Formats: sequence, C-alpha cells, structure tokens
Amino acid sequence: TQLLMPSALLHKLRVRLLPPLALGYALSFIDRSNLAFAELTMGHELQLSADGFGLAAGVFFSSYCAMQLPCLYTLAVTDARRVLAACLLGWGCCATGMAAVNSLLSLCIVRFCLGFAEAGFYPGVLFFLTRWFPRSHVSTPTQVLSVAAGGGYFIGSVSSGPLMSSFDGVLGLAGWRWLFLLQGSPAVLLGLWVLAHLPSEPSAATWLDASERDVLLSCLGLEAERREPQPELGGTPFLAPLPSSSSSEDSSQRVDCACADASAGANGLSHETPARGAAAHADGRQAAHDVHGAQSQPFKRVHAATDAGGVRALLDATVEALRQPYMWLFAANHFGAAMMAYVVSFFLPMELKEVLPSWPLWKLSLLLGVPIACSAVTGPLLTLWSERATGEWNRKRRLVVCAFGCTGTGGLMMLCAGIAMLGSGNASSRAP
Repeated sequence: TQLLMPSALLHKLRVRLLPPLALGYALSFIDRSNLAFAELTMGHELQLSADGFGLAAGVFFSSYCAMQLPCLYTLAVTDARRVLAACLLGWGCCATGMAAVNSLLSLCIVRFCLGFAEAGFYPGVLFFLTRWFPRSHVSTPTQVLSVAAGGGYFIGSVSSGPLMSSFDGVLGLAGWRWLFLLQGSPAVLLGLWVLAHLPSEPSAATWLDASERDVLLSCLGLEAERREPQPELGGTPFLAPLPSSSSSEDSSQRVDCACADASAGANGLSHETPARGAAAHADGRQAAHDVHGAQSQPFKRVHAATDAGGVRALLDATVEALRQPYMWLFAANHFGAAMMAYVVSFFLPMELKEVLPSWPLWKLSLLLGVPIACSAVTGPLLTLWSERATGEWNRKRRLVVCAFGCTGTGGLMMLCAGIAMLGSGNASSRAP
C-alpha cells in the first residue's frame, strides 16, 4: 500500500528543498549552453573555426559522461549536500573562468573541467531526494527538475543576447566575456548557500518540528523495510529488514495512523476544545515516536550499510541494470533526445545568424526562446497526462508513448528542417 504522508509536511519539504535544487539544475543548463551565444562574437576574436567550436562544445560531454558513474558511487559514501555544493562551486568557477580564455586550447580545457564539475549534480540531486521523499512522492520533485531544465534553456536563450549587447565594452571587456561572468557567478553563490543552509537529512532540518521529523523518518524507515533484500555485502544484507513480531501490513497501518494523528495534532486540526487538540498532538507525537523507534532502525541500518559498502552495491546494481534490454532501449531514446536538444542549442544560433545577419543579438535570443518555451511547457503537461492514467499498465504505456513519441516527432522535424535548409542552400548557390 502507498505510504501516507501529511499534505502539510509534503508542502513544507517541497517549498524548503526544491527551489535551490531546481535553481541549480537550471543554472547548469545555462552555463553549459551559453557558449553557442558567445561564439557569435568570440569566434572572430579567438579565430575559432567551425571544427574548433564543435570540439569546444563537445569536449564538455567527454568528462561529463565519464564522471557520471564515479560521482554516483561517491554519493554512497559522502554527504550528498557537500557533493552538490562542490559541484556548484566547481562549475561556477569554470563557467566564470571561460571569460579569461584566449585560445582554442584554453577554451577546451575549461570546458572539459566544466563537464567534470557538473557531472555529479543531477545524480546528487536524485540521491538527495531519496533521503527526504518516499518513492510514492518523488514524482513531483522530478517534474520540477524537468521544468527547471527547460526554464534554464529559456532564460539562457532570451538573456544571452541582451547581456552581450548591453555590457559590450564595459571596463574594456567584450560582451561575450561579460556573458560568462554574469551567468557563471550565480552558481558560486548558490553553492555557498547550499553548503551553509541546506540540511543533509531530516534529522538536521531545524525547520521541522519533532512530530514532523518523527513522521518523515517513520515513513522513510518503513519504505526501506518494504524493499526487497539486496545482495549481501560482507554477510550483512544491504537493505536488511529489522525482524518484527508485527506483519508488514500492521506496520503500514501503524505508520499511516501515526502520520494522520501527528499531522492532525501538529496542525491544530482538532475541531473540539484546545485541550482535546493538545491531547491529539501529544497522542500523535507519541504514536509517531513509537513507530519511529520500531521502524527507523531499518532506515538507519540502510544508511550505515550504504556508508560501509555502498560502492560495491552500486556496482552490482549497475551490472544488473546493463543486463536489462529495456534499459538499453530507454538509453537509446534518451541519447537521441539529448543529441537533438544539444544540436539545436549549440548550432542553431549560428545558423540563424547566417540566415538573419541583420538581426541584433537580442532579437535572435528571443527567436531562439520560442521553441525552448514550447518544450518547457509541453514536457510537464505530457508527464502529467501520463501520471493521470488509471492503472499501473496504462500509466507506463502513456509514459512510453510520450517518451518515444516526442523523440520521434522531434527527429522528424529536424530532418525536415535540414532538408529545407539544404534545398535553400542549393538554390542560392545556383542563383546568378
């Protein structure tokens, strides 16, 4: 059965945790793609050829892809908050450092370091969310992240041209150098904030009262107990359930009742006298405390096992995932979607500049923002449509249709656009 968590507690978790994480994810897309707009003016200054620009744009993904799994393994033995802060500070420094490049070699080196720094952020965010949200409530945070990605592309697109035009020549710096400085520095500031204020786990959150913390830990502990046993690590199961005289169903009912009682008492939902409300609060807190005492032990044991042998468990999980055919199918779909997105984000500005040479940079930025805005709105709507389906099978079928349908449609549109541009190029070359 699905875990019951009070709506007020879920709202508090989303309001407190999602804004900085979504902002960081949006900044990562801004800082990795603003090279396309900077190239409109920096290409002449650095004497970048088309091949050189392609190398500088692509070298980012060599380190980004190579460090994905190592960063994921690092999260198993390291505080996720520190990993997120390190990623933000690292890529913020690299993004601002691109303002100082003076050759293709230095640009490629900084782009390589940028991919290295950004690699751990998205896996770190997903891992961080598992410390706060049960699986049944993690869909909303992931939807927020997908919206943030599209929002980052859109903000970077519509702001890059005006920034370059407005700051060109200020303090003797070219506009593209100011673009890297202004769009890279927010990641540094956010990294410092995350390091100082983002709590690592529920027990460290000062904005949760005792009853809310007990309910949250109880729900996370019960979810850890419900998971299937994992391969043993040194004789100790990775997710070893704590033996209990009560059944899983009894534990589920106890946690659900504790969540409801604690929520009603903590939020003053008693419709009778204040004394009855105080009693409800006390009873709810005691019930949550009792469940927490019985159910948080698996939760603590899980994290203890994670710290001790998480890397080995993740390696085993990676090998097992690679054996699943559907993983390769969805990986191929994601590869195609990502390739189309980055081709558009990196090379469309140059193509539009050639087609519309008289347009100023701010007009090009607004024009590029139109398709990005459409994707930022359409993606969450399709995800919502998929999750509104009744039944697990219908929900999965809609998700598959959305994923592969969007990728196929996007590929077809890019193919038609390429054929049209090729035809127009041939026609113009034959003109007298």
